[in-house]
Amino acid sequence: MKRKNYIGYGIAVVFTSVALLLALHHLPPMNILGWELRNVDMLSQLREPDTASAASEAPAPPKRVKPAYVDSCPEGVQCIVDYSNNNRGMVPLYEAMSQCTKTGSELRIAVLGDSFIEGDIVTDRLRELLQKRFGGSGVGFVPIVNEAYGFRRTVLHRFEGWNAHYVNAPRSYNNRLAILSGQYFIPQNDASVTLSGQRTYLSRLDTCRRASLVIRSLVDNAVTATINGSQKQHFDIAASNQLQQVTVDAPIGKVRWNVAVGGDSVVCYGATMDGGTGAVVDNFAMRASSGIHIANISKDMLQQYDRLRHYHLVIVMYGLNVANSNQRNYSHYGKKMCDAIEHMKAAMPSTGFLVVGVGDREERIDGTLHTMRGIKELMAEQQNIASTEGIAYWSLFDAMGGAGSIAKMVESHPRQANLDYTHINHLGGKHLAKLLYDAIMAGYDNHLRRLAYENE
Repeated sequence: MKRKNYIGYGIAVVFTSVALLLALHHLPPMNILGWELRNVDMLSQLREPDTASAASEAPAPPKRVKPAYVDSCPEGVQCIVDYSNNNRGMVPLYEAMSQCTKTGSELRIAVLGDSFIEGDIVTDRLRELLQKRFGGSGVGFVPIVNEAYGFRRTVLHRFEGWNAHYVNAPRSYNNRLAILSGQYFIPQNDASVTLSGQRTYLSRLDTCRRASLVIRSLVDNAVTATINGSQKQHFDIAASNQLQQVTVDAPIGKVRWNVAVGGDSVVCYGATMDGGTGAVVDNFAMRASSGIHIANISKDMLQQYDRLRHYHLVIVMYGLNVANSNQRNYSHYGKKMCDAIEHMKAAMPSTGFLVVGVGDREERIDGTLHTMRGIKELMAEQQNIASTEGIAYWSLFDAMGGAGSIAKMVESHPRQANLDYTHINHLGGKHLAKLLYDAIMAGYDNHLRRLAYENE
């Protein structure tokens, strides 16, 4: 019996099936009883991909979001908290530091405070550290008459023929005549003031490149500068109700200023010794001051002074005369200080501001030393001032070591603070100046890294 051959049938079935499957790829989309049939394509693996179609159908990759730069704080440094979002904190100083590094221009800091910084304490060492880092020389601004001139080690200072007026002696004081220092001085005829560089105390104080006298004279006047005891320069001063600055440029170790015409129509404020480049730190100490007097200084006078001697940063360092062991609420003081800072901000529109909180202060309770009651509440209010005003804040209390730190400074050998457990001495000022310098430089390093990160 002859067996039937099915091979041909099998080949025919395979080809027929392949043909049907190839044909199914060209059928239009079909829907049967609500079910959409999938498109069949046996050759999908062999076809060139439709990149245009795939690109149009694929979702766009998410946009890369660069995380915000986060400041770091070196171990052992009490860093500055900057509440500013409009360059009224530390940024103007950091930009001046960067510019000074590139071009040798000046960067200027004013420190406003009470007896805690009297005698150039803290500011003397801060000035030296900044001048070593950024260049510069000289002691900066010195009031014509200085109550602590024998206590101040950074300059040899002599003055003759002046009537002094201070904000803390209000009977003879006129707010409309004062500048940041809260002081002004009326000369008699041929009054003089002499500044001599200090050779033995700190570096960069013995000589400077530029010396100035700040004066307002409502009458024609004449000023003579005697440089290094022999070289004289004469200046004719035209009558004006504006502040003027008479300046000499030379290698200067000693300068004497004489004002020919005195009387109530003439007001002088201070003499300066600067490097012309690098760092300048001016000390404006006012004994027994709380700082609120600044709100009453004439805005016009602040503006005039800012045009003559612009500061990139003003450090506001008050508190000793406000702290009270019986007080817990300092909101009234906070409001007054906000007014004072707001007043300065309006008159000095491109200056940054830093509030330094009060340091540790001790009192005896039942014969035992404790941090004064009310100190921490005052610190909190000072930080609130900085936050409210959108400026910077630095906690001196925490930088010192917190509660009991002033007692440790008193008990150290050699002693760094006085037996009143309130005021520091020059050695203590050296210690605190380094803490503040480290905080400023940590902020500056963060500023540079942030700029580099944002420009990547």
